[in-house]
Amino acid sequence: GMHLVGWLPAGVDDETIAQKAREKGLVVAPISRFSNSELSRGGLILGYTAFDEKQIKAGVKILRECLED
Repeated sequence: GMHLVGWLPAGVDDETIAQKAREKGLVVAPISRFSNSELSRGGLILGYTAFDEKQIKAGVKILRECLED
C-alpha cells in the first residue's frame, strides 16, 4: 500500500498521539518506532490507499482532536 508521513510539531510525542488515535479507532504508526536514532521531531505513518475521501477526512479530524487534547 501507499503511505505518507505526517510530521508533528517539535515536542509532540508521536507514540502518545498514535495511542490517542488508536483509542479513537484510528490506527497510525509512530515513525520513531522505525528509526535507529532519535529524530528531531515525531511523525505518523499514514496509509491511505484502502480508504475513500470521506474516510480520510474523518481520520484527519480524529488526528486534529488528538493534537488539540
